[in-house]
Amino acid sequence: MNSGERNTRKKIRISIIDVLILLTVIALVAGTVIHYKIYEKNNEVITDDTVTVSILFREVMPEVASAAKVGSLMFVTEDSRLLGTVTAVELEDAEVYYTSEEHKIVLGKDSEKKDLTVTVEVKGDLTEDRGFLENGSFHIAAGIEIEVFTADFSGKGLIFDVKKLSE
Repeated sequence: MNSGERNTRKKIRISIIDVLILLTVIALVAGTVIHYKIYEKNNEVITDDTVTVSILFREVMPEVASAAKVGSLMFVTEDSRLLGTVTAVELEDAEVYYTSEEHKIVLGKDSEKKDLTVTVEVKGDLTEDRGFLENGSFHIAAGIEIEVFTADFSGKGLIFDVKKLSE
């Protein structure tokens, strides 16, 4: 090999800084893979807030309404996930609106049907910007209609109150 051939070949020089940059990139990629493939699969959402959710079931037959019991586990019908534990059950005559002889709308009571109010203790994540997320994923707020069931009762009701339990 003559001196002309040596000059046409380029020598590759690797410095310590190049090695450190390469190791840093490899570490970042490995850390990201480990986080998303291993860490996320093995950890559940931490739910540390407890609220009471009140659900109103309107004009329920008395036999069905009497099946709702304190202490029962309540599940969401849509995907059979646990909502919480029933802590209170209130039963009243159903409120109905009718037209009087003077053609005015009047609020009355129907003793044949019942309005059932069920209070459920639910664990989740309460934030100021997102509201209450049951089990960290399902949004619960007043005004949402929800279909639920227990071992002895099922129905579609309206959530009308969500209160945080005092600490």
